[in-house]
Amino acid sequence: MTEQDLAPLVEELKHLREQVQQLTSKLEAKRVGKTLCTRCGAEFNHRFERESCPHFPIVHRRKYKLKHEEVEAIINAAKGNNLRDYLIFRLLGLKGFRDGTIVGSTPRRWDKKNRAWIPCEPNCKGLMIEDLRENGIWVHAKGASAGRTNEKFFDLPMDLISDIRGFIGKRQKGKIFDVSISRVEQLAKQYAKIVGVVEWRLVKPHSFRHFVTTDVIKKEGLAVARDYVGHKDGKTTMGYADETEPEELAQTTKRIGKMLTEVSV
Repeated sequence: MTEQDLAPLVEELKHLREQVQQLTSKLEAKRVGKTLCTRCGAEFNHRFERESCPHFPIVHRRKYKLKHEEVEAIINAAKGNNLRDYLIFRLLGLKGFRDGTIVGSTPRRWDKKNRAWIPCEPNCKGLMIEDLRENGIWVHAKGASAGRTNEKFFDLPMDLISDIRGFIGKRQKGKIFDVSISRVEQLAKQYAKIVGVVEWRLVKPHSFRHFVTTDVIKKEGLAVARDYVGHKDGKTTMGYADETEPEELAQTTKRIGKMLTEVSV
């Protein structure tokens, strides 16, 4: 055989060797509890670190902006299926609460230095039965730990309070919703898929908070939105305002132009 005939075989052997090396590295990484990017070979000690890799699936980085009709559809779908789910999603879609504010934060945190989960006191205990009042509820917001108090009263519609009391039943104290954050995340995707949201995999509990914040900004302004959703820093609220769609900017420009024309006349 000539050297020209052997060239394709040599290339194929090189390709097979690369594949074997990738598989060997992947098996070794799995053995020691690491995640390996099969495209660039980067190793990660935890799945959260994968987001820094440019090859990390874009679906995990993109955000989905829920529309008003989609939020209503999800709430209605939950209402017809499960009272607990309905109450959680109505609170998400009405007040823009964080999922941890409703069900309580996870009693662990990620230690970046040691790259491991460690147990800790939850910084938010969730909505409590004893905090429910006739016209609303006291909310223990994020950061209410280590001796600090971060409580705020939120008004709620009477029909929602009635439904919550019906769900609580004879219980006198404790968490209103005994469910984990991960389960709420699963339910968000589940109901989004049921109602026909095309990119239902991108829907998260925080998608509802994003919807409420942007909706209040459009209708009432930044100051009201900041107080409504409980942002400590106005820059956080401003970040939602910066995401205004081009169509909305065009409508705003048109409306302002019309107002200026009327004033000049």
